[in-house]
Amino acid sequence: MEINKLELTAEYILEGLKLLKRKPHLKQLIKRNIQVASWDKANTLEYFTGMISEASLKSGEKVKEHWYGGTQLALDIMELENPTIDTIINEIKTKLTWNYTTKEENQILKFSNQDYSKISKLVKYKRYEDIQVT
Repeated sequence: MEINKLELTAEYILEGLKLLKRKPHLKQLIKRNIQVASWDKANTLEYFTGMISEASLKSGEKVKEHWYGGTQLALDIMELENPTIDTIINEIKTKLTWNYTTKEENQILKFSNQDYSKISKLVKYKRYEDIQVT
């Protein structure tokens, strides 16, 4: 029987949310655990949007740029009214997708509230089979 790692991650996060109700003083630690656990699952090609910045395409420098921050995702999950494994999975799948940018563009986005108008245009990356994930 194959184990669905995303479901296991969501189950782990759900248990953390139950712990948070009993021990609210652990909020910062639980938030970090949610962030790291979900981030680990989203660093695969499954979460790649297929988009790359023109600067990244031109330079060949490929840095994963998650359009939605992991900390905010963790807070969103912690604020779910009736969290389930399915709602947690949905949060991860819809918010932790990523594009390729350059390192400089990644930093620009990080410090400009993800304002994509501040970097080169995102274009469709047609070379899926040649992608080298870094």
